[in-house]
Amino acid sequence: KAGRNISIFLEATRLIFRHAFETLNLNRIYGGSISRELVSLMCRTLGCKEEGVGRKEIFKNGKYHDSYRYSILREEFSFEQ
Repeated sequence: KAGRNISIFLEATRLIFRHAFETLNLNRIYGGSISRELVSLMCRTLGCKEEGVGRKEIFKNGKYHDSYRYSILREEFSFEQ
């Protein structure tokens, strides 16, 4: 089930990126997560680049967590997928 959820997440994200670049004419999309695994997945499968780490930036469940940032440029996105 987890694999299916990841596949759905990646396909939805790919469609959002495509809409952002083709319809909204954006040049850059960026985001972040406290999950290094999620950012790594975005970079491996969608072509995002990791931009950096916000050290102890997010307070959640009683403790501080690092924030991992990523982005993708229009020229880096593969429209054929």
